[in-house]
Amino acid sequence: MRDGSIPDLRRAAILALDAVGSTALARRLGPEEAHARLSALRDAARAAVEAAGGWVVDEAGDGILAAFGAHAGVESAALLACRAALDARGRMDGAAGLQIRIGLAEGPVMVAREGRGIAVVGDAVVLAARLEAAAAPGEILLDPALASEAGAAIRVEARQPLDLKGFDAPVSPAALLDLAGPDLRFGPDRGAPPLAERGTELAEGVAAFAGAARGRTVWIEGEAGIGKSRLAHEIGRQLADGRAVLVGRCAPDDLGADLAPVFDLLRDAAGAARGLPRAVLLERLLAEEPRSGDAAALAAFHEAGGRAATDPVGRAEATRDLLSDLLRRVAARRDAVLWVEDVHWIDGASRTILRDLAAEPIDLLLTARPGTTAQAFARTAVEIALHPLGEAGVRRIAEAAADGPISAGLAAFVAARAEGLPFAAEEIVRALREDGRLAVRDGAVELVGDPGPALTGNVQQLVLSRLDRLPDPLREALRLAALVGREVDEGVVSAALGYPAGLRGAMAAPGLVEPTGDGRWRFAHALVRDAIAESVLPSRLREAHGRILDTLTAVEGGDAGEHAGRLAGHALAAGREAEGAGHLVRAAAHRLAGYAVREAVRDCERAAEIAEGAVGAPAMLDDALYRSLAATWLRGLDHLGNYAALNRVAEALLPRLQSMGHSPELTLARTLDAIALCHLRDYAGAEALAQRSLSESEAAADAHGAAWARAALMRHHDETGRPTEEIERLAALIAPVARATGDIHLEMTALYLLSSALRSAGRRLESLDAIARLEAVEARCGDRRAGAYAAWARALLHAIEDDPQRVRATVAPALERAIPGSGDERVGRAMDLYARVMLEAPDRVLPEVDALLAEAEAVGDINIAHAVLWLRAVVDLRSGRLRAAWRRIAKLARLVEAAGNVNLIRQVLLLRGEVLLAIGGLPAPGRRPSVGRPGLPDLLTAARLRIGARRRAAADLRRCLALDLSGRGSHVARCEMGLARIAAAARREAEARAHLQRARGAAATEGLDALETAATRALRDLER
Repeated sequence: MRDGSIPDLRRAAILALDAVGSTALARRLGPEEAHARLSALRDAARAAVEAAGGWVVDEAGDGILAAFGAHAGVESAALLACRAALDARGRMDGAAGLQIRIGLAEGPVMVAREGRGIAVVGDAVVLAARLEAAAAPGEILLDPALASEAGAAIRVEARQPLDLKGFDAPVSPAALLDLAGPDLRFGPDRGAPPLAERGTELAEGVAAFAGAARGRTVWIEGEAGIGKSRLAHEIGRQLADGRAVLVGRCAPDDLGADLAPVFDLLRDAAGAARGLPRAVLLERLLAEEPRSGDAAALAAFHEAGGRAATDPVGRAEATRDLLSDLLRRVAARRDAVLWVEDVHWIDGASRTILRDLAAEPIDLLLTARPGTTAQAFARTAVEIALHPLGEAGVRRIAEAAADGPISAGLAAFVAARAEGLPFAAEEIVRALREDGRLAVRDGAVELVGDPGPALTGNVQQLVLSRLDRLPDPLREALRLAALVGREVDEGVVSAALGYPAGLRGAMAAPGLVEPTGDGRWRFAHALVRDAIAESVLPSRLREAHGRILDTLTAVEGGDAGEHAGRLAGHALAAGREAEGAGHLVRAAAHRLAGYAVREAVRDCERAAEIAEGAVGAPAMLDDALYRSLAATWLRGLDHLGNYAALNRVAEALLPRLQSMGHSPELTLARTLDAIALCHLRDYAGAEALAQRSLSESEAAADAHGAAWARAALMRHHDETGRPTEEIERLAALIAPVARATGDIHLEMTALYLLSSALRSAGRRLESLDAIARLEAVEARCGDRRAGAYAAWARALLHAIEDDPQRVRATVAPALERAIPGSGDERVGRAMDLYARVMLEAPDRVLPEVDALLAEAEAVGDINIAHAVLWLRAVVDLRSGRLRAAWRRIAKLARLVEAAGNVNLIRQVLLLRGEVLLAIGGLPAPGRRPSVGRPGLPDLLTAARLRIGARRRAAADLRRCLALDLSGRGSHVARCEMGLARIAAAARREAEARAHLQRARGAAATEGLDALETAATRALRDLER
């Protein structure tokens, strides 16, 4: 660090050392002798610190304060501090009648030059002093962070937690016993130039892409710094016939990351600069091979109002379709492999698009850190797991970094510290070379003298050691650039600085930045950027982010949705919360339009939290932004199926929305809240809210708002058993409004609810007609959600008809298209689990059933929760656990009766009635037998229930019929056939014949061939 240089932040290790008994020593020996002995102690302590590469920051009368990694980069700040502490204790403890105690702590500190020394300020300084004061004579206490950083290089012994002054939570220190061996950690994620020790993995990756087939995936997994990108690059380079490789990079989960890898891939395909606007990029690629519909798709992408105002999720679907189709066409035209880096960071919108491409003949090359699986992208992959390199591999990388052969001593030194990570080996050699610690002797590069502080054990110190060698203006430019992002436009940095950034000058310090063309620069690695950004003092962050915000706003426009996330991040970091909240709302709307639903909800939550916590909160967001916040937030929660959160948010937002007067957003909020209340089983509240919205919309001549209110009433009426004719009337009123306004979401919602009501009434054929109309919406508008709704509606019909094979086949395509974690996906998973419970060994599916139940209960999706409880009982029945099943059925019966959902009440009555029939010796013909052996509790339960089983079954089946006034459909047919078996067993043939005739009629009317055949066969058997 140089005189006059700008203070910065660095993670450093702090050592606080104090003599025990110095006051008593002065009394015993007198001040002059005591001073001499304490001076000798301080000299010995300084020697130990400096020998370990540390810096003595301050000397008190009977101790010192030292820092490691503050004045300059060091090999491993934590480990060197431990070495110095042990050395100091060995030199001084007990000498001259004195003992010492030492405290060590690690963390970020401000480092400033003061004359010939440095000043360090931070919690780590205070913590080291507190630990030193708490240590016993001769003891060295370490804070948990420093002990973790040193890792296996030290031997420690745990101590009891300490309540230390100035720290809110207790600190659990460890006592340092001795060194055990080096364990240096590195965190960068970057490949090294040579491909060392990866021959097998390379051959496997290249072979996976060999041949004419397409649609394959190679998945490369490994920790940060292991060389994933380097291997992927080499696989791409060795593809047969020189196939194109398009590269997309995922950014960490921060603001502005949505769809970044998708547009990276498209930019790579077009050979376009990073700064090219997305819309222009799409125009260029679509012009390469024009097709019918391209102009409309691009217009939808440009669309800022119209359908986006009433159906942003529909616009998101259009955007997703456009990008998926364009990627498909681009990859096919170039026969390209799509390489996506760091998919563990992938945003929701990009993940959905990759899932869309999973069934296409497109080859994918994906890299990820552990914790993410290839199956998350709906692909079977060739999985390549990378492990740390051996000494030979590390040596090869070190020699490449040193530009020549290295000595055995240097090779051993680098291998011991790199821990098999290619990036770490390269960086260690660079640091040594730049500090002048390497020389060529006898044809080999070797280490000159002690490595000293030039070596560093963490990336930040390595990076900052190079940054320190640059002129102050350039260092400031790089710090500001790091706050802008991983890739920066030099013009933006210059404008924010107020002078030319001159980033080309940073090429003098290799490994910091690299040009990407057209005045743009990219930090050599994400962690290089992080290291520099984190070195900026908090007191300077606000001012720097403010300058960046003003510059980006002037360049990109403050309302640009594409850039709103970035602008929000800078505004919040600048302390300009009002601007930040506004940009967050715009970013959320943009994310929802890009199908990144979870990210949109997160942005809304942050915007609301900022507004609520500010003084004068109502003025934080103006009326227009507040309405946008409400519409985006509630739509996002509805799409995720988080009805508990939706109701909570709606109740918080509705008072202000109502105070603004009637608006589409107010109607939407009430409608979505009413639907959520249906899911939460507050039917009275749902009806009141929907009716109020309907009345006010009609009074305001808002036909569109009234139509949405009627959609909420359709759901309410279906679940509470209102006459189906009333639901049909509401659907007929909604249809012309949906078509006139172009609101596809409204149209398909009404059709889905109509199909559900008709299905519940046993009117199967009419329900199928409504489903066909849903499929026509998909064909007409290209909205795949309509197809998904149709698939679920068909799957539910098949489930009622007890046809699990058709359920699974029907729901599979919709499940593949659903957004992970959404309410849509939850419905699909429930349908798929039903089919698997019936077709597979049920206990194998049990963990997934329980997980879905817990998830549904957590978000207030009571429809799914009760359906899964029903399924859980079926799992127990099929596994022979009658006692557990009966308890679940009894619990479910109480829950659905209390909730008042007539459809589920009928379903539970039918299940309970058919179980009782089986126990009473009258099982339905062809029903699936149990696959498990019952235990003694199950046999006792069966014996208990057998008494009166037929009578109780008859009561359940009759009540089920009483709740279904249609006289047709699957439920009616099954109930009548069950009652027929009871009557036949009691030799009441006429009664049994009447039940069977009604069962056959109910099945025949609705085209239920299997049930009609079963009823006909039973009639014949009865007549014999």
